[in-house]
Formats: sequence, C-alpha cells, structure tokens
Amino acid sequence: MALVIGGIAAYIAFRQYEVARAKLNLDLFERRYAIFLNVSGFASHVLTSDAPQWNGDAWLKFVNGFDQTEFLFGKELADYCGEMHKAGYKLKTYYNRAMSNRGVMRPEDVEDDYELRIWFSEQAQHGVRARFGEYLNFERWK
Repeated sequence: MALVIGGIAAYIAFRQYEVARAKLNLDLFERRYAIFLNVSGFASHVLTSDAPQWNGDAWLKFVNGFDQTEFLFGKELADYCGEMHKAGYKLKTYYNRAMSNRGVMRPEDVEDDYELRIWFSEQAQHGVRARFGEYLNFERWK
C-alpha cells in the first residue's frame, strides 16, 4: 500500500514539475515576445515613415527594452539591438541635419541614409524574425 501511495505522490510531484516548467516557459515567451514586438515595430516604423518619430512610441518602446534584452536573449541579440539603435540614431542625425537645412539632405549623408534605410527594410521584412525566431519557437518546448 505504501508503495502505491509513494508512486502516486511521485507522479503528482512530476506533473507539478511539468506544469511549473511550462509556466516558466510561457512567462519567458511572453517577455521575449514583447521585446520582439518592440524591435520589429521600431524597424517597421523606420521603414514606413518618411520622418520617423524619434521620440514616439515605437522608439521609446525599443529603447526601453534594451536593459531586458541581454538577460532574456543573450549578448548576441543585445548586440543586434545595439546595432539597430546605432543605425536608428544615425538616421535621426541625418534627418535633423536635413531639417536644419530647409529639408535638404547634405550630399555626404545621402548614400549612408539610403544604405541604412535598405538595412532597416531587410530587418523589418526578415532580419528581426530570423534573429528572434529561435527564442520564440514552441518546438523547443517539446
């Protein structure tokens, strides 16, 4: 009888462990997904806006998620987000220079501005999803 009760207790403990692990995975997924949406939203905002709102919602959510990125994803994705931040800041600088010059971009900024916009286009369409995908894949939970 004690063996049966011990077996039932072990089974219940194992199931509780599985539930706790699934809950941890779900919580981690939700936090990671929020960061993914912020990064993807920022890349899309830059891509689709002639004059991105650098103090707007997309920028602020992106920047405010920096401190969590390395903890939730690791150094590689934190560096990627840092690269995106740097590229966004360069675009902001080019935009501000153009606005201070009656909306005309300086010739030396045109090519780099174009290359950065192409880079943001690639990130918005494929890059962000590819980089974050391995961390948001439910197949790894099985």
